[in-house]
Order: sequence, then structure tokens, then C-alpha cells
Amino acid sequence: MNMEIELKAHITDHEALGLLLSKRAEYLGDFIKDDTYWFPIDNSSGIEKIRMRRQKHSSPGGNEKSECFIGFKKKEVRDNIEVNEETEFEAGPPEAVEEFLREMGYERGISKHKRGSVYKEGEIIAEVLEVEGLGWFIELEILLPKEEASGDLISEKKCCLLNFLLSLGIEEKAIESRFYTEILAGLAK
Repeated sequence: MNMEIELKAHITDHEALGLLLSKRAEYLGDFIKDDTYWFPIDNSSGIEKIRMRRQKHSSPGGNEKSECFIGFKKKEVRDNIEVNEETEFEAGPPEAVEEFLREMGYERGISKHKRGSVYKEGEIIAEVLEVEGLGWFIELEILLPKEEASGDLISEKKCCLLNFLLSLGIEEKAIESRFYTEILAGLAK
């Protein structure tokens, strides 16, 4: 299990940002992520929702890989930056996973479609991405093993992410503290 320290911010020029990142960070490829959130019919499990992700990744060399992941997060926002405890694992065929979730008492809920490019500079993973219906964002993330994630280290990594964001010319006021699912659910009402 990992602790995920992440911030996301609205961006206006994804092409210019991608060019800037390609000059200072390693380009890891492009991706498409289709997430479907499954909610328990009765919440006896204590897990609020489960995310099923279908993901396609294209490497810089042109190789493509398709995967299916199941995950859930214990989410928290601290000073506009997410600090999440994430559990995620690769799963079998999506159809079998969906049937399993139904049998376990979950029902399909909100979906999210993301596409973009991913870069890495040091310990920071940067994704320039479009969330369908919401626009373009940059996501910056540092992963820490849960056992190493002390409060001081989390604070240090939050500062690293914020400094990296500012170094890209993106102002702190562009940070979006709401979860994508929260925004999408608000749009659906």
C-alpha cells in the first residue's frame, strides 16, 4: 500500500505545458484511463466505493498495453493537496470484474474518462490530461510507502509538488481541491 500525495490544477494551454515538460522531464508515454466507480448497495463493507480502471498506455517507442485495475482510496485533502492511502491491484478481464462486483453487492455509479501524457522528473510523476466534461489539468504526484509516510515527510512532499507547479508557471490559485468525481457528480444533478 502506498500513500499518494497529489495535487491537480486547471491549465489553459496543454500543448505548451507538454512542450515545457518534455524539455525538463522524461516523457513516459500517453494514456487513456476509463474509470467506473462502484458503490455498495448496503455499506456493510465499510468501503465507500471501488474504482475499476480500464487503462491503455502507449510507450514512447509505440508499444501499447491494456490493463484493468481495481482500487479504493482513503481520501483526504490537506491545504488543497490530496493525501490518499491507496490500495490498487491488477485484475482480470473487465467483464469478469464487473460480474464479481455485482455479485458482491455493488452497483455501477459515476464514470470518468481521462486522456493525456505522463512525464517523470525525479520522484514527481506529472500528467497533463483532459477529463471529459471538465477540461484540461495537470496532476502532480509523489508516492510513498505507507510505512514511511510520516507527517513531516508528507509536508515536505507537498511543498515539492507546489514548488514544481509554480516552476511550470502555474499559479497556486489554479489548484483544484475537489475530487473529479465530486465535480462530475455536481454536473450530473
